[in-house]
Parts: sequence; C-alpha cells; structure tokens
Amino acid sequence: MSVHIVPAGDALAVFGLSWHPLSDTDRERAEARQLFKEFDASHCVRAASQVEVLYGLLTADDRRALVSAGTVPRNAKLVSPAILLATMPDAGANLLWAELRGDSAQMAVVENGVPFPGGDYRGSKAEVLAAAESILAQTDSKFQFFGNLLPDSIPLPLADLVKEGDIKAATLVPASRGIDPKLLFLAALVAVVAAGYGYSSWSNERERQARLAARAQQQDPQKLYAASLAAALSTAGPPVAEAAPPLIESAMKQEVYEGGWMMKQVVCEPNGCTYSWENVGGNNLSLKEAMGGMTITASLDGKGASFTVPVKKASPSLPDPSRFPTMQRFMEETGSFSQDIRLVGVEFSFTPSEIFGADPTIPAGSIKSPVRAGTYSYTGPLALAAEVASMLPPNMTFGRITMGSDSTGPIFNLEGKYYVKD
Repeated sequence: MSVHIVPAGDALAVFGLSWHPLSDTDRERAEARQLFKEFDASHCVRAASQVEVLYGLLTADDRRALVSAGTVPRNAKLVSPAILLATMPDAGANLLWAELRGDSAQMAVVENGVPFPGGDYRGSKAEVLAAAESILAQTDSKFQFFGNLLPDSIPLPLADLVKEGDIKAATLVPASRGIDPKLLFLAALVAVVAAGYGYSSWSNERERQARLAARAQQQDPQKLYAASLAAALSTAGPPVAEAAPPLIESAMKQEVYEGGWMMKQVVCEPNGCTYSWENVGGNNLSLKEAMGGMTITASLDGKGASFTVPVKKASPSLPDPSRFPTMQRFMEETGSFSQDIRLVGVEFSFTPSEIFGADPTIPAGSIKSPVRAGTYSYTGPLALAAEVASMLPPNMTFGRITMGSDSTGPIFNLEGKYYVKD
C-alpha cells in the first residue's frame, strides 16, 4: 500500500492518491464513474483547471487496510494536500511543497493549477528528495517552493497548509459509481444461461488496459514520466560507492574458521550480508556460540549453515537523476577506469541501457531525455573489492557483492545498475 495518512488538525491528510485526468470533460460524470469502477475507488476528490479535470482516487483496498490498521476512523475527514496546495489564494499555478517531519518527509506538487500525478508522496527524506528532483528534471515549469525541505522554500507546515487551502474542495467524498443497466442485464442473462457465457477475465483486462492507454495519451508524457521515474528511483538502491565498501570491510574482518566451521562465501546486499559456512568438525551449537548467539540457519544434512547480519545504520542516499552523465561521458570516464583496472586482474562488463522507469501506458517515443539503465559486473581479487567499489561514480547503484574463492584464490563479484541520460 502506497497510501499514507498524516494527522492535520481536525482532518487526516492523505498522501499517495492515484491521480487520473479525464479524456472527455464534456462527459465528466459518465467517465468519472467508469474511472471509479476500473480502479475500485472508495473515495475521490476532484481537481480542475481551465483546460483539464483530474480525479484523485483512494481505492477500496487501501481504505480497508487503513481502517483495519486503526489508521483511519470510519467517519474521519480525509483531505488531499495537493488540493489544499492548489487552492491556496494568490500562490501561483506551479507549486512544490515538501516538509520534513522527524525521520519522514512528505510532498505535494501542483502544475498548471492541478495536482501533478505522482507528486502526492510520502517516504524517507532521501526518497522524497529523489522524487522532487526527478519531477523538477522532467518538466520545464518553474516552481515556487514551500515547506522546510528544499532550498529557498517559504515555511509552511502541514497544519498551516490545511488552514490556507480550501478544506471543502480538498475533502475526499465517497466515489459514486451509479448503476449500469448493462450490468443488470448481464446479471439476468448469467442467471438464465449459466456462468460460462460471461465475458472472460482476459478480455476484460485487455479492454481495461486499452482504456488506460487511451487515457494516458491525453496527458503530458513528460509529466507522466516524471511521476513514474520518481517512483522507480525510490527503489533503485543506494550508490555503490556509499553502500558497498563498509559491508565489504566488515565481511573481510570475519575469521575464516570458527567453532569447527569454515566460511565459504559472503553475499551482501543493501540490507545486509549472509555468511555461509561449511562444517569441518563442529556442530550447529558450536557455530552459534562462536558467533555470540547469532541465529543460525542449518542445512538438513548437517554440512552447511548460514546467518545474516542486517545493516544497522540508515540507508545511504538515493541516485540523483539531475546528475546522471550521458552514455558517452559514462563510457569515457567509467569505461576508461574499468579498462585500467583490468591491468590488476579485475574484469568488467556492461549490458546495453534501456529506458528506465517509464510506465507502459506512456506513448512510445514521446519521452524527452529519458533516463536509461543497464547492469554492470566487476570480478577480481577480493583484496581490491572495497577500493574498486569506492571509486565507482554516483550513477551506479549497489545490487549485490559475492565474496568467496576459486582456483585462483579469494575473489569478489560486484553487481548492480548504472544510470545515464540521453
């Protein structure tokens, strides 16, 4: 669930609504009802400018999850921060509000007087910063900043945003779907002739995807891409130079022999490292004791065991799309570095880059200057692992490093993604 609730005075601010523009504003009521059905909307809020109408949707599944978790009382007033921002008097048409509250941050974005799809967001400070930077990089609009997260922002706490905006316009209301006479006829028909004559789920899903694609063509492709790119980058992983070296150094401090066991391999990912061991005379309890009471996962044949050490400190920063190099520059600089370290026994490979973070409903070829991503791999002597990882640029993210040995001695294999821009 991507929806988050934050108390705001007498109301609850809802971040993460799904925003959808209408393709035919002359048939707003009928199209809105169709939209509610397609996305199983429980509540909605309307936004409109002189040229477009959007609906922000809270799905029935998300509302049920919030109610069952005790986050939302059944009769609570839910408000959209994006609508509050859009309806602030004399504030302008292009606004970005981002607020840091403790360990979390939240933002709302308005472009041309209406909410920016995907700009209605809450997460960690790094995630919100990455989302904001992605949106700013993908649009030509000039934004006025509010809140306390971005430079040159006008201070505006969420409580004041609720007071400044139009609370009535921002309040979510039940999504009215109406009654479709065709559905009543279909139900009667199914009752008479049997369930096998209904539409197939495959056909319904295909029609739904076609409608979504048609609706996407009515939107600004850059706006759609900025939103989907921000969401994709929030899960892209940390820069390898920040995340990998501390894990590698920690793993290399571990003794190879402990309690009658020999360490065979260590696999580290951004959230921690898994150590795998081979039994050379000990037992499960001797390994657990040697590891200070660590929880051990033992193999059923008694020959192997493993344990995982999670990362203790906060995750490093997320990749910044505004600083991604072009493919030409990346191959000139990082490609040359990679060629140089071959002289000391480190091999590398890159896969071709493809457009990254684009929603499949965005028309092909309509995205200007997209971000592209490919994968990388470095393999070489284990003694060089931390140094190699620390020298890779910020546009390369950490996926996994495997440390072990082969016939040549201790080795490492470092993997992840690289990001470039056109």
